[in-house]
Amino acid sequence: MTSPDPGQGAGAAAAQPAGAPAQSGGATAAAPGTPATQQQAGQQPVTQGTPDGQSTRTSRFASTPARMRIARALATGAALLTGILATGTFDTSGVNATPNVLAAQWQAAEATGVEIAGADLEAARLVAAEGDAPDSREALTEHLAEAAAAQSGSGSGDPTEARDIVRVTVLSGQAAEQAVTDQEAAATTLDEASTLARQVAERSDALARDHASTLAAGSRSGLAATVGVLTTAALIGVLVFMALRTRRILNVPLLAATLITGWLTFSSMNPAALPLNLQDRVDEGSRTATALQEVLQAGQAGYAVALGSDLDLGSELSSATQAVDELDNSSLSESWRTVASGLEGITEAEGQQARLDVVQGQRSDLDGVISELRERFDQQESVSGAVGTSAAVGSGLALVLGVVAAGLAWFGITRRLQDYR
Repeated sequence: MTSPDPGQGAGAAAAQPAGAPAQSGGATAAAPGTPATQQQAGQQPVTQGTPDGQSTRTSRFASTPARMRIARALATGAALLTGILATGTFDTSGVNATPNVLAAQWQAAEATGVEIAGADLEAARLVAAEGDAPDSREALTEHLAEAAAAQSGSGSGDPTEARDIVRVTVLSGQAAEQAVTDQEAAATTLDEASTLARQVAERSDALARDHASTLAAGSRSGLAATVGVLTTAALIGVLVFMALRTRRILNVPLLAATLITGWLTFSSMNPAALPLNLQDRVDEGSRTATALQEVLQAGQAGYAVALGSDLDLGSELSSATQAVDELDNSSLSESWRTVASGLEGITEAEGQQARLDVVQGQRSDLDGVISELRERFDQQESVSGAVGTSAAVGSGLALVLGVVAAGLAWFGITRRLQDYR
């Protein structure tokens, strides 16, 4: 067999037209326009007429409206939440009473202390009269009934308070019955009833102070202040985000929403910033109730010491004098000082009857002071109503401002979304 001439291969290669594509591994090049050529061309990405990076920019701008919608929901919810919490309806302990209910509970707590002190005084008078004092017996029953009714409306969750009032009622009745035959035993029972009555008054006073503090603060809470700081910071963050995304420095509606939220937060921290400051009204009502209660207790102490009790009469009279002086009523203060000066003579009198005569000698003037204080205290109902109304207005204003801020935040970001469309 004859081998092919090597020169033939070289000549064949040389015979190919210049510029023809080189073949590798003996494969035959496909002609232009063949299906193979079209398949290879189809595998390459079509970039003709598409600037570099356009796909990246499209993705970025497509995500901006979505992010703005999230920002809108966040800003609206933050503003509305701040307004709701600024009403004082919620606190870390749960749901608070509405302002009008809180005002009624405050007045009832004050009344509990006053009425139980009044009952204590009438029980002492009944024992001093050896049970023969129909007016005192009737007044005792009335005071105890009013004390029980007031305690049930004071918002106290302590069942001990109601039981103690019942116990005071029982002991006072026993003392009145014992006074007919054994005044010494009656005085001992009266001391027990009086001690319990003063404990009831102390607890009701503490509850009244709590209610008064909440009312004076406009029913604001620490929860509102804490959340308000966070929501205001969130709104500021949304403001910055919108400025960077839209390349507009200021979004006026969103800025207004942020300012409103910030003011609601500030008012939660500083209730005096509110246009409706309830502190003076609450303080006035509390001072009146305290003065009346102290005078009643001082009067009872006079009878109790005359009957042989070891109560510190000087301390009782001093506390009552200080409470009356805080009312800034010179005529009332002078009247009470006259009574207190007369009652001081109890400790100097010799013998129980002489001491009782001193107390009875001051009864008319004492009743005059009590009557004037009682009249002022009865006006406290209208004061508590005004306090409740004012507090409700303040809470309503906070809620309205929260809704307005939420609406402004929604509107401000929606306008920017429309610009993208």
